[in-house]
Formats: sequence, C-alpha cells, structure tokens
Amino acid sequence: MTRFFITRPENQAFELMQKLEVFRQKYAFEHWPIFKIEDIELSDHASSWLYNFDEYDYVFVASKYAAQLLLDYLDERWPMLPLGPEYVCPGSGTASVLMHIDRVISYPNKKMDSDGVLNMSMFSSERLTEPKKWLITSGEGGRRKIQSYLNEHKQQVDELDLYQRIKLNQPPVNLPQKGDVVVVTSSETLEQVELLLKHKTQDLVLWVSSERIKQKAKNWQSIAIIQNALDQTILQAVEDYE
Repeated sequence: MTRFFITRPENQAFELMQKLEVFRQKYAFEHWPIFKIEDIELSDHASSWLYNFDEYDYVFVASKYAAQLLLDYLDERWPMLPLGPEYVCPGSGTASVLMHIDRVISYPNKKMDSDGVLNMSMFSSERLTEPKKWLITSGEGGRRKIQSYLNEHKQQVDELDLYQRIKLNQPPVNLPQKGDVVVVTSSETLEQVELLLKHKTQDLVLWVSSERIKQKAKNWQSIAIIQNALDQTILQAVEDYE
C-alpha cells in the first residue's frame, strides 16, 4: 500500500490528517513534521507598529498562522479594528482566517505563492510610483522576495516576525519505501527532507506546491506540482492519484 508523508509542522496537520481518513482503504498516511512552530515575543519596537496599525496602506499576511497571531495582537491593542489598511495574502486559506473582520482582503486566484502575489495589481510598477507604507507579517526569515521587491521600488516596509520554525531533525519512524509519496509545501522543508533521507530519494515520489520548490528538488523518482498547499487541493490530488 502506498504511503503519503505529510510534512507540515507540528500542530499544523491535524485537520488535514482527519480529512485524509476517507482514503484509508486505499492508502496509508503519516504525519512527518519537519519543523515545529514557536511564537516570537514582540519587542517594544515591533509592538509599536501594531499600535500604529492604521498608518499602513497595506499589510501582507504570509500564512494562516501569521493571520491568527496578527488578529490576536490587534484584538489586544484595538477595541475597534481600523478601516485601513488593505490586507494582502498568498492564497484563499490565509484569507479565510481574516474574512470575518470585514475588511478589504486581496489574494491571487491561481498561483498561491510569492510569484503569484507579485503579479497582483498593487505590486505593479505603475501602482508603486508613490511610496506606500507596508507591514509584512510572517515567520522569521519568510517572504524575503516580496520585501526585496518592495524595497527596490522604494516603498516603506516594516517586517514583523511573528513566529519561528524550529528544525526537529527527526526522520519518520518508518522510512518511506519505493513508490511512497512525500508532500512538501516549502523550500525549507524540502531541504530538510532530503537531508533526513540522506538524499536516498530516487525511488520516491515528491509532490510540491510550486515550480520554485520543484526546481530545487534533486534525484526523485518523479515530481508532481499540485496547485497549492490548501487542504482541498491535497485531498483532490490524493483522490486523483493512480
């Protein structure tokens, strides 16, 4: 029986693993967390950005977890959320966390990654002729491509790191065998997967959520790009797998 290895961080895969139970008669599924997520304590300087949240034109929210933390911090500081800024997300999953605040939320409809975000209208050179104030909320070291792009266009950018990824450095209890599928949704995760498997991946199938991750993969039996990292996308890919 083919096994699927889900490499989402600790505490980030429970709902997906439950949903995958419907395919248990056909496949086996294992959660193999490569990272764990730890919140970062806000400095006074970072906290001041949240107290002045209404001064931003745009806030980029990099992940569902970043969205959850951001809303918690804003609830502590703002009895009523300011009407501005406009929220920008990499995909509908992150946007879904923010939907209930009833504010302007934009995200790419197809390519749900940094490249897809940079193709959105507010990132066009024509829209960036005047300096805008941006807040980027993400995990530590995340979304550097977006920050670099905005800096190149002389935008005012503050980067708020809300959490950090801690490497677990643990291979799965039962190593993947020939024909098994490893599902990877970030470049950092791919790098650790290949190290933990000691690059013995030539008999394994790799699923990645972007072309950028695929280009970094080495020596896999086959590599498939699934449309994005959303639960429903992974579920559909499993259903269609032969």
